[in-house]
Amino acid sequence: MRSALKALRRPDPWGWIRANRLELGQVVRVTVACALAWELAQRVLAVPLPVMAPLAALLTVQVTVYRTVTRGLRLMAGVLVGLAAALGFAHLFGLNTITLTVSVFVSLVLGRLMRLGEMVNQVALTAMFVIGLGQHAGFARLYDSLIGIAAGVLVNAFSSPRRYLARAGEKLAGFADWLAELCAEMAERIRTGEWDHDVARAWLQRARVISRETDVLYESVRRAEEGLKVSPRRATLQPSLETIGEATRSLDHAAHLYRGLVRRLTQIAAEAPEAIPPGLADLLDDLREAFTLFGRIQSSPSPEGQIEELRGVVRRAEQHQRRVAEKVQPSALPGPGRSVAALLDDAQWVLYEMDPDHGPHRQAVAG
Repeated sequence: MRSALKALRRPDPWGWIRANRLELGQVVRVTVACALAWELAQRVLAVPLPVMAPLAALLTVQVTVYRTVTRGLRLMAGVLVGLAAALGFAHLFGLNTITLTVSVFVSLVLGRLMRLGEMVNQVALTAMFVIGLGQHAGFARLYDSLIGIAAGVLVNAFSSPRRYLARAGEKLAGFADWLAELCAEMAERIRTGEWDHDVARAWLQRARVISRETDVLYESVRRAEEGLKVSPRRATLQPSLETIGEATRSLDHAAHLYRGLVRRLTQIAAEAPEAIPPGLADLLDDLREAFTLFGRIQSSPSPEGQIEELRGVVRRAEQHQRRVAEKVQPSALPGPGRSVAALLDDAQWVLYEMDPDHGPHRQAVAG
């Protein structure tokens, strides 16, 4: 959504294509699968209703082979149940409104009992095809569904699972850059004194928005996991997947800790802004650089140099944090002083999450 809005504000077709290449790739795969299903149904197998084959491909093709197979199996189960229900009730009651009503009701109930998810309606749809167009239409839908599912799996089989890992790494890098941008703005305005309680509240709102976006990161990791489930290269790429997963947890924790830091800063701005220690801007600059490097490590094919840079930034930031903490005297300003001390603790914990030597997610920055 954010990339789409940016594209509207500043038209950049090639930039938009680069930012949405995975989604565009999915569009291309669905289109090719539909065309392939149509050709197989019409020209190779001479199916009387070839339009149902591309429909099945459209319904089943997903971003990964695993999702395509599982969705295709649910579609086939739905078609079979609908076909059986319609044939059974048509035999008992004939072709009339009662048959249609009972078939649709029973089909929907069976679909839910079988946990077919988004394919529940396909059970009833198949039943209506049989009752409305005859028994041959039901079997034609069965054949076409098989063709469409096969076409979808075939097209997705040529998709490299590595691209899902790369996409997850890019998502992590973008998320880290988002945090880094907030750090940079806060550092600059605190250094120049161009901030107040209202500005701090706006920062807090941005930090909350960022921390809520971690669901997008986890979805990218799940997609990468599914991309590897049926891949012959699973053993080779598994370590990269584990690294991406650990990096996602690290940034998730860091984002929530940073939100706590900004919340404390907002409290200090309301109570005693003069309690902010002079070195806080430098510490925020260190956090900005750490976030930036951590994100680049996840999207770089050779991150060794950046890992070393991150190590240096974390050590430097720890020194800044200690120097700033030494200047804070909680007893002098009981309320604000405690808040400043807690803020510095939050900064230390953020650094700890990304520490390549002593942090809890060292696998996330494994060279």
